[in-house]
Order: sequence, then structure tokens, then C-alpha cells
Amino acid sequence: MHTTQLDRLGYDTKAMGLVGGLDYVPDLVDTEDGLVTDFVHRSFLQLSQLDALGGVNALGGSSDRHDGIYFALEEEIDLLSAVDHFGDHAQQQRARELIAAGKVSN
Repeated sequence: MHTTQLDRLGYDTKAMGLVGGLDYVPDLVDTEDGLVTDFVHRSFLQLSQLDALGGVNALGGSSDRHDGIYFALEEEIDLLSAVDHFGDHAQQQRARELIAAGKVSN
């Protein structure tokens, strides 16, 4: 969700430390007090989901392309944009398959 959407839902995005104008997704965190909803930038959640699948290697292709995709995700560029820019056709297709299967968020 865009920060303006979160503001409209009653979240104080400034107090939460979220950067205005960026897109965030909920990330459930299990704490001693129960589940807590945190908001992280979409690319960070996608990166952690890819890490659970074996990293950007899960996309296949060359390691040179992996480095570019990984760097883009760390720079807050979402997965689809990252593979469209740095990946080959097979990596683009694989990213879309992982999203469609629910293994990586969109």
C-alpha cells in the first residue's frame, strides 16, 4: 500500500518511520505478545521471500543477472521491475510464476 492509503486507514506513517510516497506491505511478526503487523517496503518482503526459496538463484539464469536483481531489490525496486530491467525472459517468467503461486508477494 502507498503511504497515503495507510494514512487514510488511520496509520500514523510518520510516527512509524515510513518514507512518504513509497509502497509498503504488511509483514506479520510473531512476538512474545502475539502477532504484530509491521509494514516493510515491498521489495524487502520479496527479497526475504526469495531468500526462503534459495535466494535470487530461484529465478534461474546467470549470476551476473542475479547480482543486478538483488541490488535492485535492496534499493527498494520491486521484483517485477527488477527482473524486467536486469533479468532475461526466463527470469521474468519465473518471477511471475512465483508471484502467481503465492510464494512471493506482488
